[in-house]
Amino acid sequence: MSTYSFVLLTFNHERFVERAVKSALEQEGPKIEVLISDDCSTDSTVQRIESVLASTPTRHSVQFLKSSKNRGISGHWADLAGQFTGERLVYADGDDESRSDRVLRLDELWNGAARGAQLIHSDATAMDEDGRTSGPVHSNFEADPVRAVRLGQFPLGATCAFEGDVLRSFPRMSQRFSLNDIVWGVRASLLGGCFHTKDQLVRYRECPSPWKVWGAAEGKAKDRHKNGVLKIDTYRQCLLDLEAAIKKGENLDLATKLRASVSAKLVENEAFVEAIDGEWMRLLKLASRLRYVGSAARGLRRGLRARRSVRRDDP
Repeated sequence: MSTYSFVLLTFNHERFVERAVKSALEQEGPKIEVLISDDCSTDSTVQRIESVLASTPTRHSVQFLKSSKNRGISGHWADLAGQFTGERLVYADGDDESRSDRVLRLDELWNGAARGAQLIHSDATAMDEDGRTSGPVHSNFEADPVRAVRLGQFPLGATCAFEGDVLRSFPRMSQRFSLNDIVWGVRASLLGGCFHTKDQLVRYRECPSPWKVWGAAEGKAKDRHKNGVLKIDTYRQCLLDLEAAIKKGENLDLATKLRASVSAKLVENEAFVEAIDGEWMRLLKLASRLRYVGSAARGLRRGLRARRSVRRDDP
């Protein structure tokens, strides 16, 4: 069996992190490395992790890393590149839970149907904030990576496991908020390809969208803007990776085609974010005018009331 590092990343996951840690420590099969890394949480996440580690026996080797500053998801991964010891990495989020045989099943696939793949991604089981499970969550990734970029169909990041070279063979991630499932999908495609299994190896936490809290109009706009900015950073990171691959002459034909598709998606998302920014500026100007009109109307009403009061007081 190849060596595995089960990498659990946390940030302000106090409500869910205990189950996430236990699901890592309880992985079946041979001994693995469990690497837990917290990105400077401001809640009780670190204390809860320490409590679980102290009270849960495990035969696996455990590292718990705590950052003194928040680096963002990509910076977090970049700093981990030299920390893990396994040949392969199994990724987990601090609010999700892995099936106890997740690593075993992945190893079976790598030794069989997924032999030669650089990345394996699976389907998941949807889970709400209270831990209630529902239907499956499908991880969709086109077999043709160029088409995948065009359609925006990438592996479900929370279910990904990959060879260490997916991190080590490319430049350090420099974009703070990259969507790693896209970056990993592009990198793995260049190195040997991705494999999808319908096994639901992860219980995937689906929390309410922020716009349901903010209010529909404002919240949806914020969601769209944030997603656009994330994709801009992501495609910039992909271009850095592709340029590095082209410079090395690695998988040149595919890298060149991917560079063209990624460049087009970058331009598309930059235009999208610019349009939303313009829409927000128009709304802000309108709101400012409405506040001015409202203020003037209130001043006029106060003036009329004062005049009426003076008239009533006249002898």
